[in-house]
Amino acid sequence: MLGCLQEGTLISRKPTEFPIPTIAHQLMDLRAVLSEPGASHVDGELCHAHGRFCLHSALRDANLTDCQYHVFDLVHGSPFSNRHNILQQAFSEPNAADRWPHLSLVP
Repeated sequence: MLGCLQEGTLISRKPTEFPIPTIAHQLMDLRAVLSEPGASHVDGELCHAHGRFCLHSALRDANLTDCQYHVFDLVHGSPFSNRHNILQQAFSEPNAADRWPHLSLVP
């Protein structure tokens, strides 16, 4: 699932847009601290704290407080190691966990 850093929307492979306000604000805030100016999307997976079977009902019922977006990669033309370093720098900022509680970097 792609996360648009400019608009904050999550876009599935089908493509279906998932407007999740808590994650949207955090994706747009993440964009502000990334050291790669041309980055417009991250690749990741939408997850639920109680497992993937709860994700479908959470999306259906718009009960999205327990949803998280696990970031795997930065969509950009540079090598993976560079892209991952850029994300690691952002997520290792002192207040990253408080700033983006619904985002996490997956190694």
